Amino acid sequence: ATQNNNANQKTKVNYYIGILKESIGEFKDSLKRFKYTADYYKKKAKEGSEKDKYYYLQSLFAVSNGYIRVEKYDSAYHYMKKGMLLSLKTKDSTFYGYFLLSFGIADYYTKKYQSGLDSILKFKSLYKNRIKDGNIAVADLYLGKIYFEKKDIEKSKMFLEKVDSIE
Repeated sequence: ATQNNNANQKTKVNYYIGILKESIGEFKDSLKRFKYTADYYKKKAKEGSEKDKYYYLQSLFAVSNGYIRVEKYDSAYHYMKKGMLLSLKTKDSTFYGYFLLSFGIADYYTKKYQSGLDSILKFKSLYKNRIKDGNIAVADLYLGKIYFEKKDIEKSKMFLEKVDSIE
């Protein structure tokens, strides 16, 4: 990509390196890569391509989750709001749901349990037909954690057992 001076390829490779870095716990480096990708696709999305808008949403999602991983929740909320607004504007229900889940996770870590519960339950209602989606397991995990913090041990146990029973 660099040899051919192909900025689009270079940005995609950078994004996927960020995914790999995130998977091995190098969150600061992955976040830097995701921000670079978001900046690139923000400019491209202004040209109007639906594909570039999708990649911009994808990179906003990655940036917001990156900020959650490095515990910079104000920044995570900023990017999640941007992403959610764009997903509504472009009628992208997939990323709208993912941003809902991210809001719920960030709310858990910032001890906004009721707001987190509301976001995650809304996410689950949108994705109820996606049984094999790994994000459902993540949602159930955080629902279990939130209910535990709210001292509703029965509901907490129910959601955590769902996560434990995934094949």
